[in-house]
Amino acid sequence: MSACSKQEDDVRSFNDSARVKRVVKFDLKQYRPYMKKGKAKITGRFCIPLKNGRTECLSGQAVLLNPVTDYSTEWFERYWKNGELLESPHDEAARRSKLVQTNKKGDFSFSSLPVGEYYVGAVACPYAGSQDQFFNYQRWAAKVKITEKEKTVKVVLEKVFEHDY
Repeated sequence: MSACSKQEDDVRSFNDSARVKRVVKFDLKQYRPYMKKGKAKITGRFCIPLKNGRTECLSGQAVLLNPVTDYSTEWFERYWKNGELLESPHDEAARRSKLVQTNKKGDFSFSSLPVGEYYVGAVACPYAGSQDQFFNYQRWAAKVKITEKEKTVKVVLEKVFEHDY
């Protein structure tokens, strides 16, 4: 999953035989806790440092939420952090992920979440967000834990992947 049109075009140019097989098998039991609505919320602001020393909060950028399971951890490590083009995800795993866009200030929010652990990932698209365009395609991420006590979690993303086109 990416949200930059050039990146998406590059991904579409691969046929399924060019995709790497997954090692971890999908396990529905690990996704069951995430199949119900909850009362928790994850919020954040997506801001990145530019090459000119300034910081820019990016509007209209994709932010993805994915429950932490063995299956999604393989996706996170191999694709999100290392750029391996994996075969398409299991349909049920794809349904459990959520996607939002940042607002004008770079803010994002996921609500109605059950307690558990989540990967939060954002894509910085240089040709879609920044007017100055002083950065490469980047993926940012964090692993977040929601507990019964802490129903609203503010996430801080860190850069985990960068690619120069």
